[in-house]
Amino acid sequence: MKTIIILLFMALFCSCNKNKTIDIESLFPQTRNLHYKQKKYSDLIMGRISDIHLVNNKLFMMEENGDSCFHIIDMVEDRYVGGFGKKGQGPDEFLQPYHFQYYSDSILAVFDLWKGSLIGLKANSVSLGYLQNYNIMRLDSVMCHSFVATKYNTYIAMGGYKDCLFRMLDPKGHRINDFFEYPYKDEYEKSLSNRLRAMAYQGKVLTNPSMDKLVFAVSYSPIISFYQITPRSLKLLASIISAYPEYKPEETSNSMSAAMSRNNKIGYIDVYTTEQYVYALYSGKTIKDAASGAFESNQVLVFDWSGNPVTKYALDIFVTEICISPDDAVLYAISNKPDPELIYFNLKSN
Repeated sequence: MKTIIILLFMALFCSCNKNKTIDIESLFPQTRNLHYKQKKYSDLIMGRISDIHLVNNKLFMMEENGDSCFHIIDMVEDRYVGGFGKKGQGPDEFLQPYHFQYYSDSILAVFDLWKGSLIGLKANSVSLGYLQNYNIMRLDSVMCHSFVATKYNTYIAMGGYKDCLFRMLDPKGHRINDFFEYPYKDEYEKSLSNRLRAMAYQGKVLTNPSMDKLVFAVSYSPIISFYQITPRSLKLLASIISAYPEYKPEETSNSMSAAMSRNNKIGYIDVYTTEQYVYALYSGKTIKDAASGAFESNQVLVFDWSGNPVTKYALDIFVTEICISPDDAVLYAISNKPDPELIYFNLKSN
Protein backbone atom coordinates (compact mmCIF):
# COMPACT_ATOMS: atom_id res chain seq x y z
CA MET A 1 0.00 0.00 0.00
CA LYS A 2 1.27 3.47 -0.82
CA THR A 3 2.21 5.67 2.09
CA ILE A 4 0.82 8.74 0.35
CA ILE A 5 -2.95 8.83 0.61
CA ILE A 6 -4.46 11.21 -1.87
CA LEU A 7 -7.36 12.71 0.05
CA LEU A 8 -8.73 15.20 -2.39
CA PHE A 9 -7.92 13.78 -5.78
CA MET A 10 -8.97 10.15 -5.92
CA ALA A 11 -11.64 9.04 -8.35
CA LEU A 12 -13.76 6.26 -9.74
CA PHE A 13 -16.49 5.44 -12.20
CA CYS A 14 -20.21 5.98 -12.07
CA SER A 15 -22.37 2.94 -12.61
CA CYS A 16 -25.83 3.10 -14.06
CA ASN A 17 -27.12 0.67 -11.42
CA LYS A 18 -26.13 2.67 -8.37
CA ASN A 19 -27.46 0.46 -5.62
CA LYS A 20 -26.87 -3.04 -6.98
CA THR A 21 -24.00 -4.99 -5.45
CA ILE A 22 -22.65 -8.49 -5.97
CA ASP A 23 -20.35 -10.70 -3.93
CA ILE A 24 -17.16 -10.66 -5.98
CA GLU A 25 -15.86 -13.93 -4.52
CA SER A 26 -19.01 -15.77 -5.58
CA LEU A 27 -18.06 -15.11 -9.22
CA PHE A 28 -14.97 -17.32 -8.85
CA PRO A 29 -16.10 -20.81 -7.73
CA GLN A 30 -12.86 -22.41 -8.93
CA THR A 31 -9.50 -21.63 -7.32
CA ARG A 32 -6.02 -22.59 -8.46
CA ASN A 33 -3.28 -22.80 -5.83
CA LEU A 34 0.12 -21.33 -6.65
CA HIS A 35 3.46 -21.84 -4.89
CA TYR A 36 6.09 -19.14 -4.84
CA LYS A 37 9.75 -19.17 -5.66
CA GLN A 38 12.16 -16.47 -4.59
CA LYS A 39 14.32 -14.17 -6.69
CA LYS A 40 17.49 -13.32 -4.79
CA TYR A 41 20.12 -10.76 -5.74
CA SER A 42 22.95 -10.19 -3.28
CA ASP A 43 23.35 -6.51 -4.17
CA LEU A 44 19.64 -5.63 -4.08
CA ILE A 45 18.42 -3.96 -0.90
CA MET A 46 14.81 -2.82 -1.05
CA GLY A 47 12.85 -0.48 1.18
CA ARG A 48 9.13 0.09 0.71
CA ILE A 49 8.12 -0.91 -2.83
CA SER A 50 4.95 0.79 -4.07
CA ASP A 51 4.69 -0.42 -7.68
CA ILE A 52 6.32 -2.91 -10.07
CA HIS A 53 6.13 -3.10 -13.85
CA LEU A 54 7.74 -5.00 -16.74
CA VAL A 55 8.92 -3.30 -19.93
CA ASN A 56 11.27 -4.77 -22.54
CA ASN A 57 12.38 -7.56 -20.16
CA LYS A 58 13.30 -5.03 -17.49
CA LEU A 59 11.49 -5.22 -14.16
CA PHE A 60 11.07 -1.76 -12.62
CA MET A 61 10.33 -1.49 -8.90
CA MET A 62 9.31 1.86 -7.42
CA GLU A 63 11.14 2.61 -4.17
CA GLU A 64 9.54 4.99 -1.66
CA ASN A 65 12.21 5.30 1.01
CA GLY A 66 15.59 4.69 -0.62
CA ASP A 67 18.15 6.98 -2.20
CA SER A 68 16.99 5.92 -5.69
CA CYS A 69 13.45 6.05 -7.00
CA PHE A 70 13.66 2.82 -8.99
CA HIS A 71 15.30 -0.58 -8.77
CA ILE A 72 15.76 -2.34 -12.12
CA ILE A 73 16.30 -6.04 -12.80
CA ASP A 74 17.24 -7.47 -16.21
CA MET A 75 14.99 -10.52 -16.41
CA VAL A 76 16.82 -12.03 -19.42
CA GLU A 77 20.22 -11.91 -17.76
CA ASP A 78 18.62 -12.48 -14.35
CA ARG A 79 20.67 -9.79 -12.63
CA TYR A 80 20.11 -6.64 -10.62
CA VAL A 81 21.09 -3.71 -12.81
CA GLY A 82 20.99 -1.08 -10.06
CA GLY A 83 19.13 1.80 -8.50
CA PHE A 84 18.20 4.75 -10.72
CA GLY A 85 16.31 8.02 -10.49
CA LYS A 86 17.51 10.76 -8.18
CA LYS A 87 15.04 12.54 -5.95
CA GLY A 88 14.96 16.30 -6.32
CA GLN A 89 13.61 19.23 -8.30
CA GLY A 90 16.09 19.14 -11.19
CA PRO A 91 15.07 18.44 -14.80
CA ASP A 92 16.21 14.79 -14.61
CA GLU A 93 15.07 14.26 -11.03
CA PHE A 94 11.83 13.10 -9.46
CA LEU A 95 9.76 14.69 -6.71
CA GLN A 96 7.09 12.04 -6.14
CA PRO A 97 6.77 9.24 -8.71
CA TYR A 98 3.40 7.62 -8.19
CA HIS A 99 2.21 4.92 -10.63
CA PHE A 100 3.90 3.23 -13.57
CA GLN A 101 1.98 3.30 -16.85
CA TYR A 102 2.35 1.71 -20.27
CA TYR A 103 3.76 3.92 -23.03
CA SER A 104 5.65 1.83 -25.63
CA ASP A 105 7.53 -1.45 -26.02
CA SER A 106 10.75 0.09 -24.68
CA ILE A 107 9.54 3.11 -22.68
CA LEU A 108 7.80 3.00 -19.33
CA ALA A 109 5.84 6.05 -18.21
CA VAL A 110 5.63 7.24 -14.62
CA PHE A 111 3.42 10.03 -13.31
CA ASP A 112 5.27 12.39 -10.97
CA LEU A 113 2.50 13.56 -8.70
CA TRP A 114 4.18 16.69 -7.34
CA LYS A 115 5.62 17.77 -10.68
CA GLY A 116 2.34 17.08 -12.44
CA SER A 117 4.30 15.42 -15.25
CA LEU A 118 4.10 12.17 -17.16
CA ILE A 119 7.74 11.11 -17.59
CA GLY A 120 9.13 8.52 -19.99
CA LEU A 121 11.78 6.08 -18.74
CA LYS A 122 13.88 4.52 -21.53
CA ALA A 123 14.45 0.94 -20.42
CA ASN A 124 17.30 0.23 -22.86
CA SER A 125 19.40 3.09 -21.52
CA VAL A 126 20.20 1.21 -18.29
CA SER A 127 22.67 -0.97 -20.20
CA LEU A 128 24.75 2.20 -20.54
CA GLY A 129 24.77 2.72 -16.80
CA TYR A 130 22.07 5.37 -16.47
CA LEU A 131 18.32 5.73 -16.84
CA GLN A 132 17.45 8.21 -19.56
CA ASN A 133 14.16 9.99 -19.01
CA TYR A 134 12.23 12.80 -20.66
CA ASN A 135 9.05 14.76 -20.09
CA ILE A 136 6.15 13.36 -22.11
CA MET A 137 3.59 15.91 -20.95
CA ARG A 138 3.04 18.26 -18.04
CA LEU A 139 -0.31 19.35 -16.64
CA ASP A 140 -1.09 22.87 -15.51
CA SER A 141 -3.88 21.70 -13.20
CA VAL A 142 -3.19 20.53 -9.64
CA MET A 143 -6.47 18.60 -9.72
CA CYS A 144 -4.89 15.55 -11.38
CA HIS A 145 -3.69 12.59 -9.33
CA SER A 146 -3.21 10.09 -12.16
CA PHE A 147 -2.41 10.46 -15.82
CA VAL A 148 -2.24 7.89 -18.63
CA ALA A 149 -1.47 8.00 -22.34
CA THR A 150 -3.68 6.37 -24.99
CA LYS A 151 -2.91 4.90 -28.41
CA TYR A 152 -4.77 7.81 -30.03
CA ASN A 153 -2.24 10.50 -29.03
CA THR A 154 -4.55 11.66 -26.28
CA TYR A 155 -4.27 11.54 -22.50
CA ILE A 156 -6.70 10.68 -19.73
CA ALA A 157 -6.40 12.59 -16.47
CA MET A 158 -8.20 11.66 -13.28
CA GLY A 159 -8.52 13.72 -10.16
CA GLY A 160 -10.49 16.18 -8.12
CA TYR A 161 -12.42 17.80 -10.92
CA LYS A 162 -15.65 19.58 -10.13
CA ASP A 163 -18.05 17.38 -12.05
CA CYS A 164 -16.25 14.47 -13.73
CA LEU A 165 -14.09 11.44 -13.11
CA PHE A 166 -12.04 11.32 -16.32
CA ARG A 167 -10.85 14.23 -18.44
CA MET A 168 -9.50 13.54 -21.93
CA LEU A 169 -6.80 15.93 -23.16
CA ASP A 170 -5.00 16.53 -26.43
CA PRO A 171 -1.16 16.62 -26.63
CA LYS A 172 -1.18 20.33 -25.73
CA GLY A 173 -3.21 19.72 -22.58
CA HIS A 174 -6.44 21.13 -23.97
CA ARG A 175 -9.65 19.53 -22.79
CA ILE A 176 -11.40 17.26 -25.30
CA ASN A 177 -14.21 15.97 -23.12
CA ASP A 178 -15.18 14.86 -19.60
CA PHE A 179 -16.57 11.45 -18.67
CA PHE A 180 -18.53 9.87 -15.79
CA GLU A 181 -18.74 11.06 -12.21
CA TYR A 182 -17.87 9.86 -8.74
CA PRO A 183 -20.08 7.05 -7.46
CA TYR A 184 -22.85 7.32 -4.91
CA LYS A 185 -24.93 4.64 -3.26
CA ASP A 186 -27.98 6.81 -2.47
CA GLU A 187 -29.40 10.29 -2.86
CA TYR A 188 -27.60 11.56 0.23
CA GLU A 189 -24.19 10.61 -1.11
CA LYS A 190 -25.15 12.04 -4.48
CA SER A 191 -25.83 15.38 -2.78
CA LEU A 192 -22.20 15.58 -1.61
CA SER A 193 -19.83 17.55 -3.77
CA ASN A 194 -17.98 15.67 -6.46
CA ARG A 195 -14.60 16.42 -4.88
CA LEU A 196 -15.75 15.35 -1.46
CA ARG A 197 -17.05 12.03 -2.77
CA ALA A 198 -13.69 11.54 -4.45
CA MET A 199 -11.99 11.36 -1.08
CA ALA A 200 -13.75 8.08 -0.27
CA TYR A 201 -12.83 6.34 -3.51
CA GLN A 202 -9.15 5.69 -3.97
CA GLY A 203 -7.50 3.20 -6.28
CA LYS A 204 -5.32 2.45 -9.25
CA VAL A 205 -5.82 2.95 -12.98
CA LEU A 206 -3.94 1.16 -15.72
CA THR A 207 -4.33 0.72 -19.46
CA ASN A 208 -3.58 -2.43 -21.39
CA PRO A 209 -0.24 -2.48 -23.29
CA SER A 210 -1.98 -1.33 -26.51
CA MET A 211 -3.44 1.58 -24.53
CA ASP A 212 -6.96 1.24 -25.92
CA LYS A 213 -8.53 -0.20 -22.77
CA LEU A 214 -8.48 0.95 -19.16
CA VAL A 215 -9.26 -0.53 -15.77
CA PHE A 216 -9.90 1.26 -12.50
CA ALA A 217 -9.81 -0.73 -9.24
CA VAL A 218 -10.80 0.90 -5.96
CA SER A 219 -8.75 0.39 -2.81
CA TYR A 220 -11.16 1.17 0.04
CA SER A 221 -14.14 -0.66 -1.39
CA PRO A 222 -14.44 -3.73 -3.66
CA ILE A 223 -15.32 -1.97 -6.91
CA ILE A 224 -13.68 -2.52 -10.30
CA SER A 225 -14.61 -1.22 -13.75
CA PHE A 226 -13.44 -1.74 -17.31
CA TYR A 227 -13.40 0.77 -20.17
CA GLN A 228 -12.83 0.92 -23.91
CA ILE A 229 -10.82 3.94 -25.08
CA THR A 230 -11.78 5.46 -28.44
CA PRO A 231 -10.21 8.44 -30.22
CA ARG A 232 -12.57 10.93 -28.55
CA SER A 233 -14.33 9.13 -25.73
CA LEU A 234 -14.47 6.39 -23.11
CA LYS A 235 -17.01 3.58 -23.09
CA LEU A 236 -17.87 1.70 -19.92
CA LEU A 237 -17.67 -2.04 -20.64
CA ALA A 238 -18.46 -3.45 -17.21
CA SER A 239 -18.56 -2.56 -13.53
CA ILE A 240 -18.56 -4.95 -10.59
CA ILE A 241 -19.64 -3.36 -7.31
CA SER A 242 -19.46 -5.49 -4.19
CA ALA A 243 -19.90 -2.72 -1.60
CA TYR A 244 -19.82 1.03 -1.12
CA PRO A 245 -17.52 2.56 1.51
CA GLU A 246 -18.81 4.02 4.75
CA TYR A 247 -17.33 7.40 5.67
CA LYS A 248 -18.07 10.59 7.56
CA PRO A 249 -18.00 13.58 5.20
CA GLU A 250 -17.19 17.03 6.51
CA GLU A 251 -16.96 20.19 4.42
CA THR A 252 -16.38 23.84 5.31
CA SER A 253 -15.63 26.90 3.23
CA ASN A 254 -11.90 26.10 3.20
CA SER A 255 -11.55 22.39 3.95
CA MET A 256 -13.11 18.99 3.43
CA SER A 257 -12.51 15.49 4.76
CA ALA A 258 -13.94 11.99 4.65
CA ALA A 259 -13.11 9.85 7.67
CA MET A 260 -13.21 6.23 6.52
CA SER A 261 -14.85 3.55 8.64
CA ARG A 262 -12.62 0.75 9.94
CA ASN A 263 -15.46 -1.62 9.02
CA ASN A 264 -15.04 -0.98 5.30
CA LYS A 265 -14.07 -4.04 3.32
CA ILE A 266 -10.80 -3.22 1.57
CA GLY A 267 -11.05 -3.84 -2.15
CA TYR A 268 -8.16 -4.02 -4.59
CA ILE A 269 -4.63 -3.59 -3.29
CA ASP A 270 -3.06 -3.64 -6.74
CA VAL A 271 -3.98 -4.29 -10.35
CA TYR A 272 -1.92 -5.26 -13.40
CA THR A 273 -2.86 -5.79 -17.04
CA THR A 274 -1.83 -7.70 -20.14
CA GLU A 275 -3.42 -7.64 -23.57
CA GLN A 276 -5.78 -10.46 -22.61
CA TYR A 277 -6.41 -10.12 -18.90
CA VAL A 278 -6.73 -7.92 -15.84
CA TYR A 279 -5.13 -9.28 -12.66
CA ALA A 280 -6.48 -7.81 -9.42
CA LEU A 281 -4.93 -8.38 -5.99
CA TYR A 282 -8.05 -8.54 -3.83
CA SER A 283 -8.20 -8.06 -0.06
CA GLY A 284 -11.78 -8.51 1.20
CA LYS A 285 -10.60 -7.78 4.77
CA THR A 286 -11.43 -4.89 7.08
CA ILE A 287 -8.96 -2.68 8.93
CA LYS A 288 -10.91 -3.39 12.12
CA ASP A 289 -10.25 -7.12 11.85
CA ALA A 290 -6.88 -7.24 10.09
CA ALA A 291 -5.25 -3.83 10.78
CA SER A 292 -2.38 -3.33 8.30
CA GLY A 293 -2.89 -6.93 7.16
CA ALA A 294 -5.88 -5.70 5.19
CA PHE A 295 -3.41 -4.23 2.70
CA GLU A 296 -1.75 -7.49 1.75
CA SER A 297 -3.40 -10.53 0.24
CA ASN A 298 -2.96 -13.93 -1.35
CA GLN A 299 -5.99 -13.68 -3.66
CA VAL A 300 -5.51 -12.71 -7.30
CA LEU A 301 -8.72 -12.41 -9.34
CA VAL A 302 -8.37 -12.60 -13.12
CA PHE A 303 -10.86 -10.94 -15.50
CA ASP A 304 -11.00 -10.55 -19.24
CA TRP A 305 -11.37 -7.04 -20.62
CA SER A 306 -15.15 -7.37 -20.79
CA GLY A 307 -15.18 -7.82 -17.01
CA ASN A 308 -15.92 -11.55 -17.13
CA PRO A 309 -14.33 -13.68 -14.37
CA VAL A 310 -11.64 -16.02 -15.71
CA THR A 311 -9.95 -17.64 -12.72
CA LYS A 312 -8.84 -17.09 -9.14
CA TYR A 313 -5.31 -17.73 -7.90
CA ALA A 314 -4.65 -18.55 -4.25
CA LEU A 315 -1.02 -17.73 -3.44
CA ASP A 316 0.80 -19.52 -0.64
CA ILE A 317 2.13 -16.22 0.72
CA PHE A 318 0.72 -12.71 1.21
CA VAL A 319 1.89 -10.04 -1.22
CA THR A 320 1.46 -6.28 -1.72
CA GLU A 321 2.32 -5.63 -5.39
CA ILE A 322 1.93 -7.77 -8.52
CA CYS A 323 3.22 -7.78 -12.08
CA ILE A 324 2.57 -10.25 -14.92
CA SER A 325 4.77 -11.22 -17.87
CA PRO A 326 3.34 -10.21 -21.29
CA ASP A 327 2.63 -13.85 -22.18
CA ASP A 328 0.62 -14.39 -18.96
CA ALA A 329 3.11 -17.08 -17.89
CA VAL A 330 4.71 -15.61 -14.75
CA LEU A 331 3.35 -13.58 -11.85
CA TYR A 332 5.95 -11.48 -10.02
CA ALA A 333 5.16 -10.04 -6.60
CA ILE A 334 6.55 -8.22 -3.59
CA SER A 335 6.15 -9.97 -0.25
CA ASN A 336 7.15 -8.63 3.16
CA LYS A 337 8.86 -11.50 5.00
CA PRO A 338 9.13 -9.15 6.97
CA ASP A 339 11.52 -7.25 4.69
CA PRO A 340 10.35 -6.81 1.09
CA GLU A 341 11.45 -9.58 -1.26
CA LEU A 342 10.83 -10.29 -4.92
CA ILE A 343 9.07 -13.61 -5.56
CA TYR A 344 7.39 -15.23 -8.55
CA PHE A 345 4.78 -17.84 -9.48
CA ASN A 346 4.56 -19.97 -12.63
CA LEU A 347 1.09 -19.60 -14.10
CA LYS A 348 1.47 -22.10 -16.95
CA SER A 349 2.75 -25.08 -14.98
CA ASN A 350 0.35 -27.88 -14.04
